[in-house]
Parts: sequence; structure tokens; C-alpha cells
Amino acid sequence: MKKVRETNPLKKRRTSLGLTQKDMSESLGITQSQYSKIENGETDPSKYLETISKVLGCDQNEVLSGEILREIESEFLNDPIKEMVCTYHESKPTSVYLKMEGWFTKEEVERFMKFSLEGMINEH
Repeated sequence: MKKVRETNPLKKRRTSLGLTQKDMSESLGITQSQYSKIENGETDPSKYLETISKVLGCDQNEVLSGEILREIESEFLNDPIKEMVCTYHESKPTSVYLKMEGWFTKEEVERFMKFSLEGMINEH
């Protein structure tokens, strides 16, 4: 199973503490649906920042920014997962379906492109 990298700072803080949206909504005195809208950016969190910051153990100005964003960026830049896939199909003999995900060096990309091209059927 592929690990999903969390990029939502509010959700990342909440889940890192083992809290559910229900836990957060109860702390804020709102419904889980209302909290979900805050977490997903559909509702302005300003009214709840003081309580959210206390529950999450951070300053109000750090709830959605600061160190949590640096952590998210670091996880992205240091993601060790590399995935390369090339798929050929007889109905498209001069084409290849490519999928690359991750951080690759120039040399790795060049090798993958060469490998992918070698698998294609040349029509002359």
C-alpha cells in the first residue's frame, strides 16, 4: 500500500496527535461536518484559531503555517519512493504509456527514457 503524503497543515497536526475530526469538533463545540469544512478550507478558521491552537499545542499563528509547512516540504523533498512504469500495448505499437513519480537524477531519467524507447516497436 502506498503511503499518502499529507499536505494539509491542519490535518497533519491533528493526525500526528492521533486526533480525529470528531475529537476536534467536540473540542470546538461544533459538528464534525463543520470542522471538516474548516480543515478543508471551505470555512474561515479565524473564529476557532485560539481553541484549535490549544488543542494542537501550538501558537495561533502556527496552526496553518510555520514549522508544519517546513516539515511538509521536507517530507516531500526527502521522499525515498521512486516509481517508474512503462507499458506497451499491441494496438499502439509506436507508443508507450509512462509513469514516473519521485525524485530522479538526470542519469536515472535518461536511463529510463532509453529503456522505454527500446521497448517500442519501430515501424519503417
